[in-house]
Formats: sequence, C-alpha cells, structure tokens
Amino acid sequence: MRGGAAWERRGGVYSPRDPGNDWRCAVTGTEVLIDGLTFPEGPRWHDGRLWFSDFYSHRVIAADADGVAETIVEVPGQPSGLGWLPDGRLLVVSMTDRKLMRLEAGGLVVH
Repeated sequence: MRGGAAWERRGGVYSPRDPGNDWRCAVTGTEVLIDGLTFPEGPRWHDGRLWFSDFYSHRVIAADADGVAETIVEVPGQPSGLGWLPDGRLLVVSMTDRKLMRLEAGGLVVH
C-alpha cells in the first residue's frame, strides 16, 4: 500500500498519510459519473475539472463534478500523462509516438 490506497470490503479506503501513519476514510456509496471509457489513466484535477487520458479511444477528456464530460483533443498516438504550462496550455504525452505534444488553437504540435 506504500504510496497508494487500498479498498476494504466494507467500503472504506485506507491511504498512507505519512510513513507508518495510515488513515481510513468511510465511503457510503459509489456512483458512476462517466460511462463508456476504454482505458482512462493519468487523472489530474485542473481548473475545476477532472482531466484524464482515455488511452485506447485516443482522447483527452475533462469532466466536471456532475460528470459532464468533454473531449478536449484527440491524440492519434495514444495519450498518456497530462500537464499544463504556466500560461495554461495543455501538454500531452503521445505514447506510441514517444513525443510530448502541446495543444494550440490549430491542434497538437510537438513541444
């Protein structure tokens, strides 16, 4: 569990706060907010929305707290990690191309 989290059968989540000092969070239920994803990864909270890559559908998606999702950009080379430049422009790792891409008004360009 080091550096991660673990679910328990009764619905709790355990996570390390600091080495040797774990904490438990009770979860009362779950709800599906976004459906139809193929392989979501690299979740990041940015500008009030949850951003992530959907690796096999070749998309970067942003969703609000109500689960309203928007495809931000399609990445032919399978998107992975996400980040932002200080000016707010999106950075995307294109895995199969082995390139760092930057989203501009005209689309993705190599950064």
